[in-house]
Amino acid sequence: MPGKAKPASTLTGHTTREQWEKRVKAEKEIKISADEIIPPGTLNERAKAIFEKIVAQGMEANLWDNLDVDSLVRYADGMDRFNQLTESLDNEGVVTYDENGKKHVNACYSAYLKTQDMLMRLSSHLGLTTIDRLKFVTANVRQTQQKKDNKFLELLKNG
Repeated sequence: MPGKAKPASTLTGHTTREQWEKRVKAEKEIKISADEIIPPGTLNERAKAIFEKIVAQGMEANLWDNLDVDSLVRYADGMDRFNQLTESLDNEGVVTYDENGKKHVNACYSAYLKTQDMLMRLSSHLGLTTIDRLKFVTANVRQTQQKKDNKFLELLKNG
């Protein structure tokens, strides 16, 4: 089964210049604008602030376009909920006691773990972690370095 499609700038392995140029041209043709990345009215003020902070930082690196708004909304809303769950757990503790003194795991803890997992997946999907962004950069640098270090190509050029 083929792997996930990658942008031309991150391709590794052998591709001819013609193949690479076709790929770049095709990517430019399907590029979507990023002029409508605004928080929807459904987000509360805390989630809107998270949304705006992430978008402002990501737009500097040209990370997103208009189709990413739904994922950004889910991440901002999830982060707000995660912060609320964290505060609740900090106040009540992970282990609670009922009126008989019996120990129970705080119900918020399960929601906390699920939200944490969702945020990790979304952050990777959106490229919010340095590691995810470095995967693209590293692949691009490796490809450029391979072209520079290819002695066979140098021999062909120099004849």
